[in-house]
Amino acid sequence: MTASSDRPQAAMESGRIERDDGGFRLSGAWTLDHYARLRLQLRRLPRPTRDQAVDIDGISDLDTAGALCCWSCWGQNGCCRSLAAARG
Repeated sequence: MTASSDRPQAAMESGRIERDDGGFRLSGAWTLDHYARLRLQLRRLPRPTRDQAVDIDGISDLDTAGALCCWSCWGQNGCCRSLAAARG
C-alpha cells in the first residue's frame, strides 16, 4: 500500500469491493477522489461479522478519507479491524 501522493491521480484505479462466501475483498485506491462512490457501495452491503474476513491486501492507495469511509460504514468489525492488524 502506498501513500496517495506517491502516484499520479490518473494512475490510481478506483477502489473496489468484492464479496464472497468467506467475507469481502477490498482493492484499488481508497482515497478522497473515490470517497462518495465507495461510501455508497459500502452502505449497500451488510457489515461484516466477526467471522467474516476482510481482505485488504489489494488496496493500492489509502488516505484518511478512505479509512474514514470504511470506519463510518462498517465500523469496528469491518476493514478497520483489518487495517489495524496490518499496521502492526
